[in-house]
Amino acid sequence: LRAVVLAALMVLWVFAGTVAFAGSAAAATVNLSGGDVWENEEFYQGEDITITTDLSEGTSVQLREVTSRQDDGSPSATSPRATRTVDGTGAVTFRTGSLTEGSYVLQEGTSNGFYDGTDFDDTTLGNAVEANLVIQTVDVSFGEDEVRAGESVDFEYESPQRGGDYN
Repeated sequence: LRAVVLAALMVLWVFAGTVAFAGSAAAATVNLSGGDVWENEEFYQGEDITITTDLSEGTSVQLREVTSRQDDGSPSATSPRATRTVDGTGAVTFRTGSLTEGSYVLQEGTSNGFYDGTDFDDTTLGNAVEANLVIQTVDVSFGEDEVRAGESVDFEYESPQRGGDYN
């Protein structure tokens, strides 16, 4: 029995390391100048979000979390969570590993304009479009009660965001 428990712990430890490594490599790309939509886009915590804009190199862009809302549901207050500088290709990349689940808007640093679905010219927060950051939970269970050297183990997991069976 002890050997079975130790083998199961070892398999879980290796699997957890693989899941953490795979999650760290995830990336999402949004091309605002190419017609992609930021509004209601859903990203997963741990993804790197690269946003291509028509802003000039060196312009700062803030990713701001919506902290309160007006009666009509539009954002009324935000808090800055990350600031990045537009590179030579017009892109900024935000890492989401330390961000909390919630709604986020983009604000350009020079004019303080919010992204409104078209550009960064609108300084009215209530007109800003929002994207959502989701924390994905993973439940793992064993398909077998015993694990022996040389055998394979099937893992099944359930997630409301991403489903399927993986070996």
